Amino acid sequence: MGKAYANRKPIEQRPSSDFYGTPRSVIWEMLDKGIFDNSKNVLDPYCGDKIFEQELSKKGLYVTSKDIQTGNDFLEEKYEFGEFDTVASNPPFSLFDSFVLKAKEVAPIVVFIGKTNFLGAHSRQLNGVWEYLSDVYVLDRQIDYQFPVQDNGDVGVGCLVTCVYVWVWGYKAEPRLHFIDMNKYCKLGSYDNWLKKNDPAKY
Repeated sequence: MGKAYANRKPIEQRPSSDFYGTPRSVIWEMLDKGIFDNSKNVLDPYCGDKIFEQELSKKGLYVTSKDIQTGNDFLEEKYEFGEFDTVASNPPFSLFDSFVLKAKEVAPIVVFIGKTNFLGAHSRQLNGVWEYLSDVYVLDRQIDYQFPVQDNGDVGVGCLVTCVYVWVWGYKAEPRLHFIDMNKYCKLGSYDNWLKKNDPAKY
């Protein structure tokens, strides 16, 4: 899940629960970067169409998928720390802080997709969001998350700069910066042009 366009679209024009799918290629690149090398038992608390589960399970990880649309409100549920070794998701961006703080109470590793301009909010220095942040993986193209998830990993290009944030419990050094090459997947063009071609009724 992601709330990539929530601040630009009226509520009535947004998908249910502000759902924006996670491109398969983003998860492939996360796997290639070794982000899940220390993960075996993963919770995706805002799973949407279960793309994390589909792709991580192919690599032998066990993924528990939950979603508010099926009655599982992550922020209200109770967990024991260490019940999962990793919480990984594309959470609703409007609830990013709450999700991060809750996830760090659940698992020693947290992997969330988010906006890079989240780094520009001083309040997150104060409320503990960045505590234990170990790595930031910037997607080097601006991905448009409005597109339906493509099996071949292709994505469209929009105006949103996103990254993968990784927290590791107890990490005290400065966060490390990395880049993920998304250019090879950017084949869908703009969302408006894609709609004209593939779903003119919605356009």
